[in-house]
Amino acid sequence: MLRNASKTELQELIGQHCQKPEKVPLFMGALEKMLVNGQLIFKPTWSWWAFFFSWAYFLYRKLYLWAAVFFLVNVITGMVGLNLLVMVAAGISAKYLYLKKFTDDLQVAGFGSQTFVEVKSNMRQLGGYHNWVVVLILLLAGIALLSALMALLAGGM
Repeated sequence: MLRNASKTELQELIGQHCQKPEKVPLFMGALEKMLVNGQLIFKPTWSWWAFFFSWAYFLYRKLYLWAAVFFLVNVITGMVGLNLLVMVAAGISAKYLYLKKFTDDLQVAGFGSQTFVEVKSNMRQLGGYHNWVVVLILLLAGIALLSALMALLAGGM
């Protein structure tokens, strides 16, 4: 599917989709690494954001299914102390999962059947990110810190 797209076109489309110009080289590098004969093939890459924030990173990038999967797996593995494995899996797979959404969204946007201008506009609507996830994480971190402080104070009395 992507075989007919030029590097410049892909850069523009990724820019419209991720809506963060500074991230275009990062995602382009990963795409070039994973693209084989126009098809996206998983190859491990690394994302510190996904490593540290797993499900929240996927929610931020509008990867709702993967956000739910990583949230549930984090809860389950947290009970047995295996969160580090989930964090590593998130870090290794994040760019692939984002680029998978990108290529899926290209089809929905009409790549190959619509004009390039229409596809770019559609990609902007299909992609993006949620700023509110950052606020959510800060609130959850604040609640966790407050709870830990209260537990320390209660234990010291």
